[in-house]
Amino acid sequence: MIVCEDTYAKTPSSHLLKKKVLFDRIQGNETEFVEFLTSQFPIFKAYVSASNYKPKQFEVRILYCSRYSIPVEHKELCTDVRFIEYPLLRYFTSLVKTINKTAKFEIFKFLGLNYRDIGKARIKGRASAASQYPGFLLPEAHSNFPPGFKVLSFYVDPESLLERVYVLRKDSWEEPDCSYQRMLVAKKIRSMRRYLNESERVYVNNLIVTLPPSVRLSDELGKKLLIEKELTEIRSVKIELPDEFNSVGVIDGQHRVYSYHEGSDIYESKIRSLRQCQNLLVTAIMYPETVSDLERTRFEATLFLEINDEQTKARGDLKQAIELIVRPFSSTAISKSIISGLSRRGPLRGCLEEHYFDDDHKVKTSSIVSYGLKPLIKTEGEDSLYSVWGYKDKQKLLEASEKAVLDNYVQFCVKEINDLLLAAKLNLSAEDWRVMDKTGGLLTPTFVNGFIVCLREIVRFGLPRGEEQYKKNLEKIARFPFRNFKSSHWKQLGLEIFKQYFQ
Repeated sequence: MIVCEDTYAKTPSSHLLKKKVLFDRIQGNETEFVEFLTSQFPIFKAYVSASNYKPKQFEVRILYCSRYSIPVEHKELCTDVRFIEYPLLRYFTSLVKTINKTAKFEIFKFLGLNYRDIGKARIKGRASAASQYPGFLLPEAHSNFPPGFKVLSFYVDPESLLERVYVLRKDSWEEPDCSYQRMLVAKKIRSMRRYLNESERVYVNNLIVTLPPSVRLSDELGKKLLIEKELTEIRSVKIELPDEFNSVGVIDGQHRVYSYHEGSDIYESKIRSLRQCQNLLVTAIMYPETVSDLERTRFEATLFLEINDEQTKARGDLKQAIELIVRPFSSTAISKSIISGLSRRGPLRGCLEEHYFDDDHKVKTSSIVSYGLKPLIKTEGEDSLYSVWGYKDKQKLLEASEKAVLDNYVQFCVKEINDLLLAAKLNLSAEDWRVMDKTGGLLTPTFVNGFIVCLREIVRFGLPRGEEQYKKNLEKIARFPFRNFKSSHWKQLGLEIFKQYFQ
């Protein structure tokens, strides 16, 4: 059961906080809530009576939908509430249009629902089950992967795979520092479904996936395999895949998998039978138990880029997303993390474009990353924020070894930039502090980069920093002719702001 609340309020925070009392009551008394609805609404009572579920077997999820962005600090007050803002709504709309009913498995994941929570498994109370497939365990030396990585090859029916796979798509709802793959292309999916319908032939090339640690390998007699020594020859095995949603990660081949989706087009009648045929060749990677989730994601992202650079050159923004995973200490990755921080907290909250499904009316960030932030956050030079960062172990950032150090530097940079921008915002009108369009507004990449250039000069000359100091310096900033500086003139803009208000 999904309890859904939606709002078009431009500042939804107060609306959300009013609803929190109700949300807390529902989450603390889910069974009583279902019984209350049954007693109050005849239509709902009829539905429950006709179903096979008892009130205590209902899974209750709260969904809060907002046309405009909600501050992170207010989201954090509402634990276990799922939030759908406009970019995410557009993502799910696109996903459903592309893979139709099969999108339900990703929606289950978004709602935090496991296989045991849905359908017959919920009624039977079955904790876990598995499906078995014959396959081969390949010698480790043939893969050139790190020690302990196992490689398997087997055939699987598309239906079973669709229930289990997940894809860490860039621009989806997943954490941005763990997502890297392209969005599904609807035109490509339609073309592949037409191919399946007309040829009834299997795809020749194999899928590349990762398997969860819960996969069980056994010999032909069903005895569990304990593989302690490195294999030198191919070994026949039985592979037990757990019946769990979102347990098999797709590294390469997501379009081939999803071309078998449960749809409503003219090809569905034939593809329905193909979905149940065991005809997809899979190459699967099993990690050693000691490999962390982050290490797995980095390995997958690197392998994905290697494969796709050989086939079709990955776009620049896709490579930036992968760099955030593979090389999180690089200047590009740090800059993208700062963009994420600026877009969630501070005067630019909700104004920066973070991904494909954002509103068109947001400030583009690619030039801010390349020409604004990277020179500001570099680890050498007197005009870098690194030079004034007071962290005692900041040299560890150069060693690229500790994420806590990286996180501290990102937070420091976000605060330093926000201090200057907030001072500017407080001295400008609300009409000026919005994304530029034909009717007005000042926020553009040139505007943001200009203030970043100004901040570099403040650091270089060792001038006093901080929000209060900046507010005094920028008291008359409303008179500044921002519109005289266009496109790539951010350096001139920044130097002129510095000259007039700080020098």
